[in-house]
Amino acid sequence: MGTGEMTDHLSDAVNWVVHSLMVLPMPGIDHLVWFTSVALGLFLVRLMVRRYRIRMSRSALPLVIGGWGTRGKSGTERKKTALFQALGYNVVSKTTGCEATILLSRPGLDAVEIPIYRPGEKASIWEQEKILQWAAGLKAEVFLWECMALGSDYAALMQHSWMNDDWSTITNTFVDHENVQGPTGIDVSRSIAAFIPMNSKVYTAEENMLPVLKDHARKLNSSLIPLKWSDAELIGSDAINLFPYNVHPRNLGMILNMARDHGIDADFALRETARNIVPDLGSFKKYSVRFQTREIEYWNGMSANDRTSCLSNWNLAGFSMVPNDGRTWIVTVVNNRDDRIIRSREFAETLVNYTPANLHVLIGTNLNGFYGYLQDALEHFARQFFLSRDVIAQLPVDRIRDRFNRFTHRTLEWFRVDGTSPEAIQLKLNRMLEAVNAEYSADGLPARLPDTGFDCLKAAEDYLLEAGLKNDLMRADMARQLFKDMQDLQRIKSWENDYGKLLEKPALSFADVRRLNSRLTEFIKGLFNSGLMVIRDPIVPGDDIIWQLVRRTPPGHILKIMGLQNIKGTGMGFAYRWVSLEKVMRAIRNLADSRLDTRIAAASELATHDAYGMLDIPVALEALKQARMNPDNDTPEMLAPIEEALRKLTQLSSEQADPRRSRMGRIGKAGLRFFEQLLELGDSKRRQRTSRQVMQDLVNGRIAAARAAQVIHGLNKRQEGGWLLSRRVKPPVDPET
Repeated sequence: MGTGEMTDHLSDAVNWVVHSLMVLPMPGIDHLVWFTSVALGLFLVRLMVRRYRIRMSRSALPLVIGGWGTRGKSGTERKKTALFQALGYNVVSKTTGCEATILLSRPGLDAVEIPIYRPGEKASIWEQEKILQWAAGLKAEVFLWECMALGSDYAALMQHSWMNDDWSTITNTFVDHENVQGPTGIDVSRSIAAFIPMNSKVYTAEENMLPVLKDHARKLNSSLIPLKWSDAELIGSDAINLFPYNVHPRNLGMILNMARDHGIDADFALRETARNIVPDLGSFKKYSVRFQTREIEYWNGMSANDRTSCLSNWNLAGFSMVPNDGRTWIVTVVNNRDDRIIRSREFAETLVNYTPANLHVLIGTNLNGFYGYLQDALEHFARQFFLSRDVIAQLPVDRIRDRFNRFTHRTLEWFRVDGTSPEAIQLKLNRMLEAVNAEYSADGLPARLPDTGFDCLKAAEDYLLEAGLKNDLMRADMARQLFKDMQDLQRIKSWENDYGKLLEKPALSFADVRRLNSRLTEFIKGLFNSGLMVIRDPIVPGDDIIWQLVRRTPPGHILKIMGLQNIKGTGMGFAYRWVSLEKVMRAIRNLADSRLDTRIAAASELATHDAYGMLDIPVALEALKQARMNPDNDTPEMLAPIEEALRKLTQLSSEQADPRRSRMGRIGKAGLRFFEQLLELGDSKRRQRTSRQVMQDLVNGRIAAARAAQVIHGLNKRQEGGWLLSRRVKPPVDPET
């Protein structure tokens, strides 16, 4: 067929389509009315069906207890779950703390956490319908739920139209989410009071806004039962220490108050709640491990997302009492979120003014915005030390010089700067060398290094190699520390030289004063930013964060790390690394138990653990090797799981130590992410179908709760992105350490 004939055929086809469209009747207003009526009717029918499902599911649950409040509501739901588990009930509990989760507790079995899959990580109150159906299908005798709403209208809808709680708890009505519940504190209290059910009992730990809650409860014919001051103050520290994390005494007292009101012995409730509680991922607790010659102590404070709670955790963990003696490094890991702009600004000011650290690590999203807030906060910090021309004219030169010297010393102490002098740098170097258990001669090294530039970094590595330090990783880490300290020392000298020259003038002009204040701001920003590390990849694995953090800290030091601001998003993977470490460490402790059955269970747990990372692989390998050499373990039942765990961990360790499998260029990563975005729509549909099927199989008894939790956790992790990069191995682990 020629080109002309093909063109004629295409033209005829186009004309036929146009003619067909012209002869079709044009839609009129009656068609629009008909279509709208049908769509509205289908919507109303669907709405009535869903409301019917909610009503039928609710009627199948004998006891329903809801919970709301500003702070501590997720932990409160977990305490209630532990209490009713101890009483022998079949319990289903829904919490929306760091990660939306279902706690499934059956008599005689440990509670299991099952994450809730949320498409697009977006919450909806219709989620309550699915969870109610699951609870009814699982034959729950007690259903506990945490209100996920922010607005009082949604909370009232869920409480009065759907749930009609038998009892409820309200932890407190602190000021938060003022854009939805505010703008004032009393508005927040009134908003939370909308959660109070009719003709019921409500237990609360609130103090200041108690009259607001009482008035609302009276209107609904409900009994508000407040917490007496003695119910919380008389809970001793020994009782608090029974819990695996730091619990708030008032919230615990509220649960004990509820137990007493229903004839449950308070001592029994306290003991069993502590014994059965499953900590939330965001629980404020400490994790400890030795890694790469560093003694690491991590405090998970990411759930404290306001300044008051953050500083309370900071002081409680002893960070405010750590002396700047060069032996302990304070590190913050700040997980920022692009949908929490006000919180980002608040925490930027907190970092500068209230939480001094040797290293601040920024992860998450909108890091450019957070960095900008940090620079604004540093400028405000510097203004408190500004001098005016009038003040300078009234003070003698010696007084001004003394004032600047004291300011410099105070700033160096506040920002925990190590490189204050060549002698201090040499002392730090000697400590780092001592940590690798070798006799190296590096005396006088700081004096031989260039002051600035990357020549300093290369020279430091060369000198350390000449001194006999053969370990590449340790040599690079020490050189990086020397490079930073030499840069800080150069900043200090330059600042002292600049203000010294200006003070030699017989009189200072306005331009000189402005220059002096500008130079002071530049000096403060330089010191702070030298201790700042920004990890811009929002889907970076938790192990990568730990690896980069360790590489930026000096060998042989104690690292006190505090997680701050948020736990969701990038911080979730980082937090899971420490949870995995805790599980492995608990199994290692049980591996040395005197009872054989406990040791066998511990070895089996290490063999089946599926979330190993760079922190727990070395300690687990060492513990298993020692257990294999123990003559008490010379039984087939014990040796089989030990050998299986050793094979698994040896393979993981060798994969991590292979640098060829751990590197991928930026172009390669960008290409994989581009293709991932193209495939994301189809993958999201498959994830949603899988999550529904898993929960239906759980209700029908075709899958175990632990397996369901594992699958849905993987779906949530996959939803965060980077699933095409998931085969990329974690950073290499130095075999010498």
